[in-house]
Amino acid sequence: MAAGAVRANPCLVHGCHSCCVGNEMPLRDSDIARLESLGYRREDFVRVVDGVRVLATREDGSCFFLGDDGLCSVYESRPEGCRLYPLVWYVDGGRAVLDADCPYRHEFSFGPDVVARLMDLVREIYGEEALKGRAAHKRRRCRASGR
Repeated sequence: MAAGAVRANPCLVHGCHSCCVGNEMPLRDSDIARLESLGYRREDFVRVVDGVRVLATREDGSCFFLGDDGLCSVYESRPEGCRLYPLVWYVDGGRAVLDADCPYRHEFSFGPDVVARLMDLVREIYGEEALKGRAAHKRRRCRASGR
């Protein structure tokens, strides 16, 4: 790759938005505040599942912010979990993995700085125990799309 070149996002290259359907994207306080600053009302885009605030979905299971064109309507302000996906935290193994549900996961690469961001997200939303593989959390993966 040439110096200064930006690697294309595989989701955009392939027109994929499968992670935006049938998921439970956890939200940080900062994610909610950022989306509210765009004029959205918290009660419209946040719901609580098992005590965790997640992005609301429509009746068809698609993300509240997924447009009819298959693109995120708040892409530049999307939640941290969306930014990190398909990197997810595998609770049972206590490690970061590429989500097996992502059809283009092998086209992504993440460095230690991104893994650290994921660990911060998991710690903030699910607690320190999730990082140690001993979460009381019901899901095996603390992932950007908690399907």
